[in-house]
Amino acid sequence: METNLSRSGRSNPSGKMDVRIDVPMTEELHDEVLFMSKLHGMTKAEYIRYTLERVIFGELSIARHRAGIPPYAQGDQSRIKD
Repeated sequence: METNLSRSGRSNPSGKMDVRIDVPMTEELHDEVLFMSKLHGMTKAEYIRYTLERVIFGELSIARHRAGIPPYAQGDQSRIKD
């Protein structure tokens, strides 16, 4: 017998998730979010958070954060403005 849990059992490296956002959406978008979350092996909340992090922080920043590397390592010129 398989038990479906509400969480994946993975801890988030950023710490406790204690702030919530309520986002109204169409039924079609909701269905697609559910599909994509299952495709990625995540809960709906995990997939939405993952997608928001990718868009807001950028994939490189997420990778650096999860690896424990400072956001802009010494010598990194990619964020220096003219």
